Amino acid sequence: MLHHLLSSLLGVMPAAPDSAPARLSYGAVELRWRAPAECPDAAWIDSRIRSDLAIVPRPRDPLSILVDDDVQRTDDGRFALSSHTTSATGSEQRRWVADACATLAEIAVAQAVSAIDQSLAEVLPPLDANVAPGGGAADPPRLPDPFVDPPPRDRPASPEPAAPARPRPRLQIGLRPMLGLESGGLPGTGPTMGVATALLTRRVRTEVSALYFMPRYTGARGGAGAVLQLVTAAARVCPRGLLRRIELAAPCVGLELGAALGRGVGVDVSRRDAVLWAAALVGPALAVRVHPRMTAFADAHAAFPLGRPTFAMRELGTVWRASIGVRALVGLEIRLR
Repeated sequence: MLHHLLSSLLGVMPAAPDSAPARLSYGAVELRWRAPAECPDAAWIDSRIRSDLAIVPRPRDPLSILVDDDVQRTDDGRFALSSHTTSATGSEQRRWVADACATLAEIAVAQAVSAIDQSLAEVLPPLDANVAPGGGAADPPRLPDPFVDPPPRDRPASPEPAAPARPRPRLQIGLRPMLGLESGGLPGTGPTMGVATALLTRRVRTEVSALYFMPRYTGARGGAGAVLQLVTAAARVCPRGLLRRIELAAPCVGLELGAALGRGVGVDVSRRDAVLWAAALVGPALAVRVHPRMTAFADAHAAFPLGRPTFAMRELGTVWRASIGVRALVGLEIRLR
């Protein structure tokens, strides 16, 4: 009898209110995450978002996009994600259902990264607090930006089932065709073309490139001379500095190997020869993001020959000796994950 009475009383007691959502701030974007205990927690969501970002958002930007994600269990034991995205231009409500809550967490991460990319690619108007869900005076203050390290005592410990808080390394591959000018290495000034492949982490750019310096003429006495061209392959390493859509890689240092190809002209016996080319490379590079997966790239560096590559002809003697070359190159770099 007592058991039935307790059951009846418990049955009519109001259910405990849902816990407040975790609030994660990424510059102009805020993510609110509420989910059952068996789902990935806010620390896991934050770690995945940060590892998927190519550029760190600027702290303390005015709130422009609010993403409110709420995961609930369905009657058939599955999970449903209701996502409400709000900006100054309007709002959007979407819903997904999946067998595993981890699948919905991945969707939430992808949505948040897309919103952050949008906030970095364009200047968005601040979000009116009266329009935002849960906005207004009663709304609690935003949490500190996760990219600004709080004191160690304020860092919450991640629950055991959650993924490690340390984000996994972010890797991207960049493919870049290039055009430019070179002066000093070969006679005079002339056009250059090439391609480069870069491996990018958050703080380091490592790239390999191939360059072709188009033929240039150098004259000697009696109207004779030589035509020279240069083919090289290079490897460089650059520290990266990121500020919103701008990347500064400086200083880039590397080593270049190749061959200087020469041919005599205006002489009785035309001679061809290939001379080993080796040089140390030093110089800065600048990239400006024009699309989430494309940057406009400018590279200026000097090539310091190792040794003195020389092209000589029997009739004329030395007609070319390598010196320090200066290159200026531009291109569009496509970013791949």
